[in-house]
Amino acid sequence: NNNTKKLIVAVGSIENNFDYQVFNITGKLIKDGNFSQGVNTIECSNLQTGLYILDVKDNKTTNRAVKKFMKR
Repeated sequence: NNNTKKLIVAVGSIENNFDYQVFNITGKLIKDGNFSQGVNTIECSNLQTGLYILDVKDNKTTNRAVKKFMKR
């Protein structure tokens, strides 16, 4: 999304929770937490401008999604 203060992530799973990690472009872990079903947000106002990687993992399966996002 274009909002530079929060990253909005929608989770469609009804039963599973997800862990997430945000890494900077050099691979350093910046923040982590978990998502539940529905719309979740990650506070990004304290991130420096740059490219980041969001890694989301399903707690019950081996499913994962990795996405890049830009903090402006």
